[in-house]
Amino acid sequence: MHRLSGTWIVFDTETATRFRPHHLLELGAVMLVDGVEVAAYSRLVRPQVAIDPLTTAVHGITAGDVFDAAEAPAVIEEFLRWCGEPHRFVAHNSPFDASVLAHEGARHGVLLPKVRFIDTLKLARKAVPDSPSHRLGALAQHLSIPVERAHRALDDARVCAQLLRVCAERLEPDRLDKHGRGKGFEAYRPRMEW
Repeated sequence: MHRLSGTWIVFDTETATRFRPHHLLELGAVMLVDGVEVAAYSRLVRPQVAIDPLTTAVHGITAGDVFDAAEAPAVIEEFLRWCGEPHRFVAHNSPFDASVLAHEGARHGVLLPKVRFIDTLKLARKAVPDSPSHRLGALAQHLSIPVERAHRALDDARVCAQLLRVCAERLEPDRLDKHGRGKGFEAYRPRMEW
């Protein structure tokens, strides 16, 4: 049996704001089937707030880039249709990305599925203990994973997928869930109404 058998949705978000509540600015994902990328998803999002110049300095996305982009509810609903039935969701530092989508879902009344999460940050701490840092960029450099554009959602999702493959090779198959288990969207849904 393949170490990454089944379907995995590896995703990343970029945000318009530095502090909570975050506002989704970009959503990127790859779909892996038995460890192989079979589809990719990438959308810019027009946020309901101004883009913080300090976040633009990180990811390079400006107001002009998202002027005619769809708003968060439409993008999240499209993304969920693209994903199909609930699969395992994977992200690096999954609490951040899960909370971004959970907050947007709550803000706009979009119901997110109950899914299993795997956090590659947790996995990498077990599978790549010799890395000087466990940030995604540092792990990519340590493992010689090519990076096209750091801090862009689809590119970071692809790096995360490569990292997942490395971790799957280095850990026992039943340890992916044990070492990488993350909380689902419901754990990050805010209690207050937007």
